[in-house]
Amino acid sequence: PPDVAFSMASRVVQSHLRSLGRQISDALPGAPQLVVIDEPFLDGLMAHDFPIAPDEAIDLLSSAMASVETSAVARTAGRLEALWGELIERGCDPVRIRQQSLISPQCGLGGHSTSVAERVCGTARAVSRAVQTS
Repeated sequence: PPDVAFSMASRVVQSHLRSLGRQISDALPGAPQLVVIDEPFLDGLMAHDFPIAPDEAIDLLSSAMASVETSAVARTAGRLEALWGELIERGCDPVRIRQQSLISPQCGLGGHSTSVAERVCGTARAVSRAVQTS
């Protein structure tokens, strides 16, 4: 049932985010972290056939963001561009932001073949390098 699936998915995402945050903290002690949560189906939230109620979907996303709030700044992908501009307005060096950026192809690869996933990861790596060196 959807309620069980979404509840379990929420717990898994929160656990994964906390685990990644710990690994990054261990590898880069004291380095600030920015977590961007990309939810590709969020734009369909108000559709009549969306599998859960809007309030429940917002609560699930908020819970995921809250699971890392003590160790990282969490944002949804839709806010990333505004956040980039805000960082620059506050005096952050846009070149340094690009050099320290990380582009990850995590969303949606589970249902694809290994060869497709490898191509997507290769493309993400190439885009990341291009962003970091531009």
